Amino acid sequence: MVFHLYLAFDSRRHGSARGITSNGVSFPNGTYFVSRTAPASCGKRCLTLSGHAIFKVNSVPSKGSDTFCHRMLAAGTSVTSENAPAASAVRLTMLVTVNPATTISAEESETSMSNPANSTPAAPPSGVSDCQWIVFDAVGTLIDPRPSVAVAYHAVGSRYGSRLDVLEVGRRFRSAFRRSEQDGFPGGPTERWVTSDAIEEARWRWIVGDVFPDITDPEGCFQELWDHFAQPSSWCCFADIGDSLNQLVASGYRLAIASNFDRRLHSVCAAIPQLSGIELRIVSATVGVRKPARRFYSAVAQACGSEPQQILMIGDNPEHDVVAPRAAGFRALHLDRGAGDVAADRVRSLQEIVTRMGAR
Repeated sequence: MVFHLYLAFDSRRHGSARGITSNGVSFPNGTYFVSRTAPASCGKRCLTLSGHAIFKVNSVPSKGSDTFCHRMLAAGTSVTSENAPAASAVRLTMLVTVNPATTISAEESETSMSNPANSTPAAPPSGVSDCQWIVFDAVGTLIDPRPSVAVAYHAVGSRYGSRLDVLEVGRRFRSAFRRSEQDGFPGGPTERWVTSDAIEEARWRWIVGDVFPDITDPEGCFQELWDHFAQPSSWCCFADIGDSLNQLVASGYRLAIASNFDRRLHSVCAAIPQLSGIELRIVSATVGVRKPARRFYSAVAQACGSEPQQILMIGDNPEHDVVAPRAAGFRALHLDRGAGDVAADRVRSLQEIVTRMGAR
């Protein structure tokens, strides 16, 4: 599907905040109308992007799902850039297909902006069946913690004196994890995305301390949680993993995992029978950078011994597992188990991947 983002900017309302950046293209602060033709109220400016882009959206009804936002955009409604004021803003991330990268200036004609025939539509990710390697993200794609992170943290924290309930623990964990990903953590590396086993251990130590301000022995609590998530018994595979991976291997595809994790992932995956068909595990702490750093995907291609275009990346994070690998030359599909509809660039299960790949 082809989308055009038409800017309707009102400096008196929105001020001069810096807007958002997506796929390297900066969006001025303001309201954008997403449609095939220019709305009557928009100014003479159109912004489009290539391939797949992440948009952080404010001022949308709080339905709380990427699927809702994708449908809302497809219907041609408006979105507001990340830094524009909003009375009741919610922040969501979505994946949309748009035109090849183009910025149409205010001097260009309304006709050229509003006529999609003047642009070349983005090609869908076809031909994935001729890939040599299929590389999966780990957490959220192949494996998931059981019990959940919030439940595990709450149980351990309670033994060290925390009085927080499980909902508050979950909220504090998500906040601390997000901040450690986006902004780093005290004492961490100054260069974004840089990592190592030592850095990951320090990051998780900080996260545990931030989640539990009321525990009596922060180091003891951290160590117990660190050891907990090193145990294979603390993880489980999604139900469709075993049979799907076996079918892919039987059809001649080579399989790998590429994950933002540390050395613990190796022992976890090695002990899960459903993952026995995985030949390689590329872990960010060993590579030295995390997704979505370009160097991470270069390391994946090198480990596989293949050209990037011969590798299909699959994962549940649109930025890490679709946008960034495609920018590095990979093919990629977004795994969204909660999606309600079929899309060329998205699958809802590993069995759909088997079908796409023509596996037996």
